[in-house]
Amino acid sequence: MAVKANNSTTSKSVSLPDGTTVSVATSPVGWWAEQNGTGFVDPTNIAPDIKNPRRHMNPARLMELHESIKTRGVRQSLIVTPRHLVPWAKVEPQYKNCYFLAVSGHRRRSGALLGGVSAVPVMVKLYASEKEHRMDASLLNKGQEDLTPLEEGIEIIELQGLGWKIKELCDAFGYQTPQLYDRIYLTRLHPDIQAMLDPDDPKQRRLPITTGGVL
Repeated sequence: MAVKANNSTTSKSVSLPDGTTVSVATSPVGWWAEQNGTGFVDPTNIAPDIKNPRRHMNPARLMELHESIKTRGVRQSLIVTPRHLVPWAKVEPQYKNCYFLAVSGHRRRSGALLGGVSAVPVMVKLYASEKEHRMDASLLNKGQEDLTPLEEGIEIIELQGLGWKIKELCDAFGYQTPQLYDRIYLTRLHPDIQAMLDPDDPKQRRLPITTGGVL
């Protein structure tokens, strides 16, 4: 479990790819655990969320992002939350000492690490419950680049398990009830059929969502 903030901190100066110099704390500071706190942190101090709703990442777009970050740095803040304040969230063993959990910005985190960028801008969000946390993660990641219909179906089922009602989910995702159920039904398809939903395939070869729902 990540450690809580304390009053004894040190910091280091980090030069970003665009020539800007920023200060990065090397131990917890007050804003790290404050709602909407902002600043720069080392990306190695951010654990990826194993329940990140985005499972698919377009390789070409991911490479473009990595190249951009390598030359310009991360331009948009990652949304993070202190791990010790979200005890329901699990991370892989290699990230057990990370203070933060990524809520939104997994690709930017990855790009910073691959590009050797040692400081990224973040905004801190605090959550009263897992229900609130998971919905925020879903909507923030959907806002960055639309989730695939299958990813949405997986996430909708996850949110249902946390107590979200169908009407609440329809309002949050902006779908009518039949559209929401179409995405839920996609999760029940055989993996070979789910592969036909790959967004990287030409549109004419992709299985329509409504057809998948019927199947």
